[in-house]
Amino acid sequence: MWLATDPPQQTSTSYADWVREWNASLPEGETPFAGLGAIHRGLNLGWDAILRVARGEISIDEVRAEAPEYVPSVSTGEHDLVRRGDIRLIAGEPGWKIDHMIRRDDFPVAALVIGQRKFWLREDVEAYLRGEELPERTENELGHLYVNATQAAEILGLHAHRVSASDVSNLPEPVFKGTKTHLWRRADIEAFKKERERQGLRGGRRRYPKSR
Repeated sequence: MWLATDPPQQTSTSYADWVREWNASLPEGETPFAGLGAIHRGLNLGWDAILRVARGEISIDEVRAEAPEYVPSVSTGEHDLVRRGDIRLIAGEPGWKIDHMIRRDDFPVAALVIGQRKFWLREDVEAYLRGEELPERTENELGHLYVNATQAAEILGLHAHRVSASDVSNLPEPVFKGTKTHLWRRADIEAFKKERERQGLRGGRRRYPKSR
């Protein structure tokens, strides 16, 4: 119905605004249209794919078959961290079921939260799936131990893209490697910063005293 209005922009923001206005004008008791978040969670597809399906260009099964296989995250630090996609592989359930699962009150709390990204401990998730009692934890209790590329860049005084691309000589190896996120120990980055300062480095270049 939204596409039939011939919207000037076929963006997710445009759809969300249209749905908000439509639902606000509905008579009491009428079923509202699904919002953007509900559609993403229900279909487990990106916006471009959702549009292709809505236009009839491709079926949901076909677009899902085109999706690249999820590459599991790799944790090499003291904590075996996992993200939503990893939980899907551990549980062997489709994405929409995982979305419902992680919103349950009895699901383990995220041991690390950075921005909008949540990380769980693998041992907690596996214990939950086995129906075992979970250890006492508080959300983001590991927050002081890890940094992402943006936070590491702030500590080092560099641009985030340089850290993301590992475009810094001798940068410590991340202890978590995910599809879109790398994490470092905060202590490793802070120690690296001190060593750079000791060597007189700033922004990747050695600082020389000005000649008189």
